[in-house]
Amino acid sequence: MMRLSQTIWAFLGFAGLAILAACGSGQTWTQTMPQTGRHRQSLQPVVEPSHSCKPSLPPPCEISSQTFATVPTDRSRTTIGVNEQVTVSSGGCTLSASGDGTWQGTGYTGTLTAGPTSGTVTVTASHADMTSASIVFTVIQPSGILYARVNGIRHTQGRPDVGMQEDLYLQPDSVSFQGLYQKELDDTGSATGAWACFNGQGHNPNPNPASVGADIVGYGSKVSAVDSAYSGDCGYNAPFAASVNQDNIPDVYLTSPTEPSPPPFTTVLQAANLNSSGTLMMTKGAASASTTVGSPTSNY
Repeated sequence: MMRLSQTIWAFLGFAGLAILAACGSGQTWTQTMPQTGRHRQSLQPVVEPSHSCKPSLPPPCEISSQTFATVPTDRSRTTIGVNEQVTVSSGGCTLSASGDGTWQGTGYTGTLTAGPTSGTVTVTASHADMTSASIVFTVIQPSGILYARVNGIRHTQGRPDVGMQEDLYLQPDSVSFQGLYQKELDDTGSATGAWACFNGQGHNPNPNPASVGADIVGYGSKVSAVDSAYSGDCGYNAPFAASVNQDNIPDVYLTSPTEPSPPPFTTVLQAANLNSSGTLMMTKGAASASTTVGSPTSNY
């Protein structure tokens, strides 16, 4: 009987140890076996760090992104330009996208192409046995165009004309607009004095969209074309009165060179001015050029 009793108590003791070890009472237990007599074995508590019987939460999905464009240098940024592309990856979770954008991918990786207008796009990593995770991308459109003058000044000595050329950059420079296209639309200009013959006419924009290249820090995404701004010359004889020739030029951006022109995203003032002392000034955006009627003939 003593041996049977010891066997039963040993079984119960080991079962209790298993339960306590799994659930965590804050204690574990050791056995004290009697050497002689009919004493039952006892379980002695030993305090150890507690455990929990509660089931642990499933691990979260991992998700990361990297922009195709290498400039700006923060390629993990979540503010992106319209039509900008981003690679999204997840370690073992299935990816899906919602919002205004195009998603191409299978399984654990894919490419997000932002939509053509401002908004948000969410890419989510999910798994049946894991907690889902998401990245929300904020998509922004160009806020304006930076004009930076290049080359010389176009002018004919003795004539009331002035012109310049500029590089163009889509702003802001905090995202990439590479892959877009930029185009000017026509307008109805206003002109007086030596340029009165141009009053009510357009400014003769290039009908072909120009592609947009890589972002340049401090400027923006560079447009491939060089812009020319010129006052023109009506051919009137001197003396020349104070005169103005200006256009409010609508600009559009396109995701394809063949798509119909959407509403303008900005309007840029191009203005030629002649004052009574013979000084000529051409401005377009932040770019400018100045000469005088009597200055030597020059070109871009």
